[in-house]
Amino acid sequence: VFSAVPKLEYLKVTDCECGTAELVDSLRLLTNLKSLTLTDLPGLSMAITLEAITSVPSLAELVLELTPDPAGTAPGQIVRLCHGRLEHIRLSARLYTNQSTSLQLECPRLRTCELSFDRLDVATVTDSLRARSPLLRRLALGKLLEWPVGVTSQWLCELVADFPLLQSLGVTSRLLPVSARDPRADMSLPLTHLSLRVSLSDDGAMRQLLQACPHLRCLDLAVTFPQASLGSALPALPSVTALRLDEVMFPRGARLDLAAITPNAEQVSLASVHVDRLVAVRCHALRNLEMRNCLRMSQVEIADAPRLEKVRFDGPPGQQPQWRLRRCPLVSLVLGNARGASHVPGAWDDYYEFLDDPDEDFDDYND
Repeated sequence: VFSAVPKLEYLKVTDCECGTAELVDSLRLLTNLKSLTLTDLPGLSMAITLEAITSVPSLAELVLELTPDPAGTAPGQIVRLCHGRLEHIRLSARLYTNQSTSLQLECPRLRTCELSFDRLDVATVTDSLRARSPLLRRLALGKLLEWPVGVTSQWLCELVADFPLLQSLGVTSRLLPVSARDPRADMSLPLTHLSLRVSLSDDGAMRQLLQACPHLRCLDLAVTFPQASLGSALPALPSVTALRLDEVMFPRGARLDLAAITPNAEQVSLASVHVDRLVAVRCHALRNLEMRNCLRMSQVEIADAPRLEKVRFDGPPGQQPQWRLRRCPLVSLVLGNARGASHVPGAWDDYYEFLDDPDEDFDDYND
């Protein structure tokens, strides 16, 4: 089939249970291929698949989601991808073993790199990116990360600093590196978008990372805070205009004060945030506030928000928090049931799509 379409530029193969080895071996015939997606192809060796992709000379965009053969990669083997034209990569693999993936990427044009492995050796892959990918703009790492032994939040900040064009960082892991005892006060990172989905035992690491991001515009957090309030765990973030909190747990009686954390936020989304009270007083830039499935929320106080246009609250049947809305002349309040709630078009998702892909060139590829 491939020999009959030598000018093929876009290929997507998914949910194929037979002939996968032949498929991968035939990729070398597609000399004009620019975009390749391979998903749900069981039994493939990650090393063999990436080696075959190296032989596709025009490839610029790659999405690879595999359930590889656990016997296909020897313990301690380094898996390599060397390609001179790749710009966007999304790699994920479910190994179902305790074996760590050591991955090296040698892609000098790489701008977007998203990696999701059951166990990922962070040091190996980041060292290769530092050496070979100076144009990187977005980096996402997950799901179970093996950080280098003894590293701190300072190491993570220095990693980001090594990519002068990096705008977006996403980390999905059980833990961040521990906080540094003596962090650099002059550290200024170029990040504008940050997504952290971690279980934190050392919230000082997050504080040090955020303090090093003076240009941060959009923050996406799914974390556990041991403190009495989110404000005590985070510094004030005046540059942030979009805040999303998901599955955040607060102690009983705690309150979430938006003005103390993100005083200039325009869009705020809270999903399954376990907090008793929300306060948004003198949030002059706030335009859209969404609260979904916040089961413990019993009081919402909003005042002096002249630009606020929409407040949406979706909760289970019977949940009726106490509302105090003052001096919000434009606001419309939407109450709903979390199970039957309909999506509000043009609100959070449209504003926050950059976290999925900050490069517009990649949006067409995803479609």
